[in-house]
Amino acid sequence: MEAKSKKDMASSIVKNIVSIDEGKIQSHVNGIVRSTVEETLNGLLDAEAERLCGASKYERTDTRKDSRAGHYDRKLQTQAGEVELVFDVAHNSDSAERLSQVLRNRPVAGVTRLVLAMLDDKDINGFTAVLGPLVDYWYLATLGGERGLTAHDLQERMCSPGAEKDIRCFQDVSGALRQAKAESGSGDRLVVCGSFVTVAEALACHV
Repeated sequence: MEAKSKKDMASSIVKNIVSIDEGKIQSHVNGIVRSTVEETLNGLLDAEAERLCGASKYERTDTRKDSRAGHYDRKLQTQAGEVELVFDVAHNSDSAERLSQVLRNRPVAGVTRLVLAMLDDKDINGFTAVLGPLVDYWYLATLGGERGLTAHDLQERMCSPGAEKDIRCFQDVSGALRQAKAESGSGDRLVVCGSFVTVAEALACHV
């Protein structure tokens, strides 16, 4: 009886040790995953920014095309003609004001299409109220993760931008961007914004 009791006690101790170790391992793995994702997104944005701006991070050149302050422009060639493509990490009212000023200072002959995906803790109403007057067509995308909003939740929290026919919802950023690109024509402008993650996902699927 005593031997069995000692065996049960030893078994219980081992189980507790394994449980504790598994918890530590899972926490460590989650930390590595978060770190890897962040490093990947940073690297992706830096690489794209260097290509678009003509300068490495912190480098100043005479031919520098952009300030690298989370705003990248390029021209997109489509079968219908050239489209201005804008990536901007704007995600609050202040950054929306800065983006809107950039768009106002550079009017286009065609329409402006905006791909938008945002996090739950942002001021969606205030953000879209600022950009609303400058947008002709909205392409709302679901943003993954615990804080990401679905496209339909995003639409419900928007400041009404106009006719309902000008707003469409997509399962992800890549789908929204793909549709917006397909519908863009010569002289149009295509803007991607709402979050650092939104821009990273768009850059990852943009060729």
